[in-house]
Amino acid sequence: SHKMENVVVAGYNGLLGSAITAYYETHKYRVIKIGYRPNIEHSDPNYKIVHFNNVHSIVSVLSGFKPVAIINCIGYTNVDLCEKFPDKSFEINSYIVRNLSYACQQLIGCKFIHISTDHLFGISQSYSSEESKPDPLNVYAKSKLLGEDFALKGSDNSLVLRTNFFGKSCVHKKSFSDTILSSLASYSELCLFNDAYFNPVSISSLCHFIHT
Repeated sequence: SHKMENVVVAGYNGLLGSAITAYYETHKYRVIKIGYRPNIEHSDPNYKIVHFNNVHSIVSVLSGFKPVAIINCIGYTNVDLCEKFPDKSFEINSYIVRNLSYACQQLIGCKFIHISTDHLFGISQSYSSEESKPDPLNVYAKSKLLGEDFALKGSDNSLVLRTNFFGKSCVHKKSFSDTILSSLASYSELCLFNDAYFNPVSISSLCHFIHT
Protein backbone atom coordinates (compact mmCIF):
# COMPACT_ATOMS: atom_id res chain seq x y z
CA SER A 1 0.00 0.00 0.00
CA HIS A 2 1.11 3.58 -0.68
CA LYS A 3 2.60 5.23 2.39
CA MET A 4 0.92 8.57 2.97
CA GLU A 5 3.47 11.39 2.82
CA ASN A 6 3.33 14.38 5.14
CA VAL A 7 3.33 17.97 3.90
CA VAL A 8 3.48 20.95 6.25
CA VAL A 9 1.52 24.12 5.44
CA ALA A 10 2.30 27.34 7.30
CA GLY A 11 -0.41 29.95 6.86
CA TYR A 12 -2.98 27.22 6.24
CA ASN A 13 -5.98 29.45 7.03
CA GLY A 14 -5.32 32.15 4.42
CA LEU A 15 -6.64 32.36 0.87
CA LEU A 16 -3.83 30.34 -0.73
CA GLY A 17 -2.96 28.21 2.30
CA SER A 18 -6.51 26.88 2.66
CA ALA A 19 -6.60 26.02 -1.05
CA ILE A 20 -3.22 24.26 -0.91
CA THR A 21 -4.32 22.33 2.17
CA ALA A 22 -7.49 21.12 0.42
CA TYR A 23 -5.56 20.31 -2.78
CA TYR A 24 -2.95 18.15 -1.03
CA GLU A 25 -5.56 16.39 1.08
CA THR A 26 -7.47 15.38 -2.06
CA HIS A 27 -4.19 14.10 -3.50
CA LYS A 28 -3.77 11.70 -0.57
CA TYR A 29 -1.24 13.61 1.52
CA ARG A 30 -1.47 14.17 5.23
CA VAL A 31 -1.30 17.93 5.72
CA ILE A 32 0.23 19.12 8.97
CA LYS A 33 -1.04 22.63 9.62
CA ILE A 34 1.16 24.81 11.81
CA GLY A 35 0.31 28.05 13.57
CA TYR A 36 1.10 29.95 16.74
CA ARG A 37 -2.40 30.09 18.28
CA PRO A 38 -4.43 27.33 19.93
CA ASN A 39 -7.00 26.03 17.45
CA ILE A 40 -10.17 26.99 19.32
CA GLU A 41 -12.65 26.33 16.49
CA HIS A 42 -12.32 22.56 16.54
CA SER A 43 -9.77 20.06 17.67
CA ASP A 44 -7.80 19.04 14.60
CA PRO A 45 -5.24 16.28 15.17
CA ASN A 46 -3.21 17.60 12.23
CA TYR A 47 -2.91 21.12 13.68
CA LYS A 48 0.28 21.82 15.61
CA ILE A 49 1.38 24.92 17.50
CA VAL A 50 4.92 26.14 16.80
CA HIS A 51 6.91 29.16 17.88
CA PHE A 52 7.94 30.69 14.58
CA ASN A 53 10.65 32.78 16.23
CA ASN A 54 12.41 29.62 17.44
CA VAL A 55 14.00 27.23 14.93
CA HIS A 56 14.35 24.49 17.55
CA SER A 57 10.61 24.68 18.30
CA ILE A 58 9.75 24.22 14.62
CA VAL A 59 12.14 21.28 14.21
CA SER A 60 11.04 19.52 17.41
CA VAL A 61 7.35 19.76 16.47
CA LEU A 62 7.84 18.57 12.89
CA SER A 63 10.71 16.07 13.01
CA GLY A 64 8.49 13.15 14.00
CA PHE A 65 6.34 13.63 10.89
CA LYS A 66 9.32 13.43 8.48
CA PRO A 67 7.65 15.91 6.08
CA VAL A 68 8.58 15.87 2.40
CA ALA A 69 7.90 19.61 2.15
CA ILE A 70 7.13 22.75 4.11
CA ILE A 71 4.99 25.18 2.10
CA ASN A 72 5.10 28.68 3.52
CA CYS A 73 2.00 30.76 2.76
CA ILE A 74 2.43 33.11 5.73
CA GLY A 75 2.52 36.73 4.66
CA TYR A 76 1.74 40.21 5.91
CA THR A 77 0.25 41.42 2.64
CA ASN A 78 -1.58 44.67 3.38
CA VAL A 79 0.75 47.16 1.70
CA ASP A 80 -0.49 50.18 3.68
CA LEU A 81 -0.18 48.38 7.03
CA CYS A 82 3.35 47.27 6.13
CA GLU A 83 4.27 50.96 5.77
CA LYS A 84 2.65 51.73 9.11
CA PHE A 85 4.15 48.73 10.94
CA PRO A 86 7.50 47.96 9.26
CA ASP A 87 8.79 45.84 12.17
CA LYS A 88 5.79 43.54 11.89
CA SER A 89 6.24 43.39 8.12
CA PHE A 90 9.86 42.24 8.39
CA GLU A 91 9.07 39.84 11.23
CA ILE A 92 6.40 38.03 9.22
CA ASN A 93 7.69 38.40 5.66
CA SER A 94 11.40 37.95 6.38
CA TYR A 95 12.37 36.46 9.73
CA ILE A 96 9.68 33.76 9.94
CA VAL A 97 10.82 32.69 6.46
CA ARG A 98 14.41 32.50 7.69
CA ASN A 99 13.46 30.30 10.63
CA LEU A 100 11.29 27.97 8.54
CA SER A 101 14.12 27.64 6.02
CA TYR A 102 16.68 26.85 8.74
CA ALA A 103 14.27 24.30 10.21
CA CYS A 104 13.77 22.71 6.82
CA GLN A 105 17.53 22.31 6.43
CA GLN A 106 17.53 20.21 9.62
CA LEU A 107 14.62 18.02 8.50
CA ILE A 108 16.18 15.36 6.28
CA GLY A 109 14.65 15.12 2.80
CA CYS A 110 12.37 18.12 3.29
CA LYS A 111 11.89 20.73 0.55
CA PHE A 112 11.12 24.34 1.45
CA ILE A 113 8.59 26.03 -0.85
CA HIS A 114 8.19 29.72 -0.15
CA ILE A 115 5.42 31.82 -1.67
CA SER A 116 6.79 35.24 -2.50
CA THR A 117 5.28 38.01 -4.61
CA ASP A 118 5.53 39.71 -8.00
CA HIS A 119 5.48 43.05 -6.16
CA LEU A 120 9.27 43.41 -6.32
CA PHE A 121 9.66 45.53 -9.43
CA GLY A 122 9.32 49.26 -9.94
CA ILE A 123 7.64 51.20 -12.69
CA SER A 124 10.65 51.16 -15.01
CA GLN A 125 10.06 47.62 -16.25
CA SER A 126 7.04 46.67 -18.32
CA TYR A 127 7.77 42.95 -18.14
CA SER A 128 9.97 41.23 -15.57
CA SER A 129 11.70 37.86 -15.62
CA GLU A 130 13.63 35.81 -13.05
CA GLU A 131 16.78 37.60 -14.22
CA SER A 132 15.34 41.10 -13.75
CA LYS A 133 16.89 43.09 -10.94
CA PRO A 134 14.34 43.70 -8.17
CA ASP A 135 13.48 47.30 -7.45
CA PRO A 136 11.28 47.21 -4.34
CA LEU A 137 9.32 50.42 -3.87
CA ASN A 138 7.82 49.92 -0.41
CA VAL A 139 8.21 48.13 2.91
CA TYR A 140 6.08 45.18 1.80
CA ALA A 141 8.28 44.54 -1.25
CA LYS A 142 11.52 45.05 0.69
CA SER A 143 10.45 42.62 3.42
CA LYS A 144 9.37 40.00 0.84
CA LEU A 145 12.66 40.36 -1.04
CA LEU A 146 14.64 39.81 2.16
CA GLY A 147 12.44 36.78 2.85
CA GLU A 148 13.41 35.33 -0.54
CA ASP A 149 17.08 35.75 0.31
CA PHE A 150 16.59 34.00 3.66
CA ALA A 151 14.62 31.18 2.02
CA LEU A 152 17.34 30.43 -0.52
CA LYS A 153 20.29 30.77 1.89
CA GLY A 154 18.75 28.90 4.82
CA SER A 155 18.09 25.60 3.06
CA ASP A 156 19.84 23.74 0.26
CA ASN A 157 16.47 22.51 -0.99
CA SER A 158 14.44 25.71 -1.41
CA LEU A 159 12.07 26.93 -4.08
CA VAL A 160 10.84 30.53 -4.16
CA LEU A 161 7.72 31.31 -6.19
CA ARG A 162 7.27 34.91 -7.26
CA THR A 163 3.59 34.89 -8.03
CA ASN A 164 0.29 36.66 -7.91
CA PHE A 165 -2.95 34.70 -7.79
CA PHE A 166 -6.70 35.13 -7.90
CA GLY A 167 -9.69 33.02 -7.02
CA LYS A 168 -12.74 32.52 -4.88
CA SER A 169 -12.04 32.47 -1.18
CA CYS A 170 -13.12 29.46 0.84
CA VAL A 171 -12.24 31.18 4.12
CA HIS A 172 -13.80 34.02 6.13
CA LYS A 173 -11.96 36.80 4.30
CA LYS A 174 -13.03 38.02 0.85
CA SER A 175 -10.52 37.78 -1.96
CA PHE A 176 -9.93 40.59 -4.47
CA SER A 177 -11.92 38.59 -7.02
CA ASP A 178 -14.79 38.14 -4.54
CA THR A 179 -14.90 41.90 -3.94
CA ILE A 180 -15.13 42.69 -7.66
CA LEU A 181 -17.80 40.06 -8.33
CA SER A 182 -19.96 41.07 -5.35
CA SER A 183 -19.82 44.75 -6.33
CA LEU A 184 -20.83 43.85 -9.90
CA ALA A 185 -23.70 41.73 -8.61
CA SER A 186 -24.95 44.54 -6.38
CA TYR A 187 -24.31 47.32 -8.94
CA SER A 188 -22.20 49.16 -6.38
CA GLU A 189 -19.37 51.51 -7.22
CA LEU A 190 -15.85 50.19 -6.75
CA CYS A 191 -12.75 52.40 -6.58
CA LEU A 192 -9.70 50.67 -8.04
CA PHE A 193 -6.34 51.78 -9.47
CA ASN A 194 -4.87 52.50 -12.87
CA ASP A 195 -1.15 52.23 -12.15
CA ALA A 196 -0.72 48.60 -11.10
CA TYR A 197 0.13 45.86 -13.59
CA PHE A 198 0.35 42.17 -12.80
CA ASN A 199 -0.11 38.81 -14.43
CA PRO A 200 -1.88 36.54 -11.93
CA VAL A 201 -2.61 32.82 -12.12
CA SER A 202 -5.67 31.09 -10.74
CA ILE A 203 -5.36 29.52 -7.30
CA SER A 204 -6.22 26.09 -8.71
CA SER A 205 -3.42 26.38 -11.30
CA LEU A 206 -0.95 27.55 -8.66
CA CYS A 207 -1.81 24.60 -6.39
CA HIS A 208 -1.21 22.27 -9.34
CA PHE A 209 2.17 23.90 -10.14
CA ILE A 210 3.31 23.63 -6.51
CA HIS A 211 2.29 19.98 -6.34
CA THR A 212 4.12 19.08 -9.55
